[in-house]
Amino acid sequence: MKNSIYRVLPAIIIIALSFFSSCKKNDLPDTTSSKVNLTVKQVNQWLNSQVVHSGELRKRRIAEIENQLDFTGLTIETLHNDLSLVVIPIIESFRTYYDKTGSARNDLLLIVDKSNDIKSAMIANFIPENISTSHHPKENSYSSIFNSLGDEEDGQYIFLTLFDKHMFQMKYKESRMTSMSYLKKKNKAGNAAREGDVCIDWYLITTIYYTDGTSETNEEYIETDCYSGCVPGEKCDEFDGGTGSAPPVTPQMKPENWVVRESVGHTWYVKSYEVVSGMKITGEPSKFTGITHSSSTVFTAPNTASGTWQEQNAVVQLLTEYWSKSEIAGKVTLMTGGIYDVSNLNMWFAPTEFPQ
Repeated sequence: MKNSIYRVLPAIIIIALSFFSSCKKNDLPDTTSSKVNLTVKQVNQWLNSQVVHSGELRKRRIAEIENQLDFTGLTIETLHNDLSLVVIPIIESFRTYYDKTGSARNDLLLIVDKSNDIKSAMIANFIPENISTSHHPKENSYSSIFNSLGDEEDGQYIFLTLFDKHMFQMKYKESRMTSMSYLKKKNKAGNAAREGDVCIDWYLITTIYYTDGTSETNEEYIETDCYSGCVPGEKCDEFDGGTGSAPPVTPQMKPENWVVRESVGHTWYVKSYEVVSGMKITGEPSKFTGITHSSSTVFTAPNTASGTWQEQNAVVQLLTEYWSKSEIAGKVTLMTGGIYDVSNLNMWFAPTEFPQ
């Protein structure tokens, strides 16, 4: 079924990037100019802190990640909200549940704040458009995704927790997101699943975005799990998943604003205001729980013609637990007689909006 909900992923944030080449024996590459200064020891300590109260399966997973990190290939990318993204390649022999063919390349992604504290981490699984030449994505592809810049390398990106729990996946081609997918659970009757006491059918829900602005959503059966609180492929045991206590959760709420459109001469611009809600989850990346649209308005520069704004359409939604979206359309009318149709969208990524 098609819906006219998606057009193009806007480039709304311009970010200065830095490049690094030197590397010390026990330190990560010199990142003074980016205000990030981590050590290998600090990274390993943080990784081990994520499994202090976990079972052996998850502890082995963290040890596997530690032993296969290639710190010589580390790069640092810039996120908004004063955050940085540390990208550490994982050697080719490393496998995840979702790399069935061995054609993917994996990276450890660390979200770091301006105090050099690691806030959260993910595993990124990248399969290039041309699978005959497996490689890690070009530099700044990940930050482009999280900042909605439209400068990603073409291919499929699957984002996982440290323990292979599927978060979401995206495909990009020619600087445009062509699909987004996430896992959804159902019980045999098709009703809401009850983890731990029924068998769960897992489906991959994929929305394909076409160049004409329409979309189509499909679902693909993945597998059935019984009496488990873990998603397909997730590393968990008797201390984790559905049999243990739920991790601590802290509710979050944050106002957002973004420029829908600015005129060529910078004489006027339209800004939209939203409020996102979510939760910080101990040991996991943050998630969204909702988004609401507050208002939108037009601003004009001093000594220029004033104008009015008519909001014609405002659509906000959660694309997945980790992505929220706002799409605004309307009309600007200037006192000088100019009339401009305006439409655009923006997306937010929960782990960078609500860093741990």
